[in-house]
Amino acid sequence: MSYPMTRWKTMFESRKEGDILVLNSPDNYENLSKKMYRGLEWSSKFHYNYLIKTDDDCFLRLDTILDELFHMKPVPYYWRGLVYRFHFIFISNFFFS
Repeated sequence: MSYPMTRWKTMFESRKEGDILVLNSPDNYENLSKKMYRGLEWSSKFHYNYLIKTDDDCFLRLDTILDELFHMKPVPYYWRGLVYRFHFIFISNFFFS
């Protein structure tokens, strides 16, 4: 799918369902905090128990996250991060490092 078509479909979904935030902002480090703020500001209009923020160069262990949240009391503004460096990950018959 071409970039203009992807952009058009994303904008259509955003306007129709209101579930995608599209910002007119350069994708650079200097604008990172502004984009994060706008994202949190936008998400505050929804009712949710949990919000997960991630990036395109990260992966989520949803099983671990759900297990941790299941075993703890609700905590406002709870933040958790974990970095795996130089660990080997085995998935099915594939090998990643």
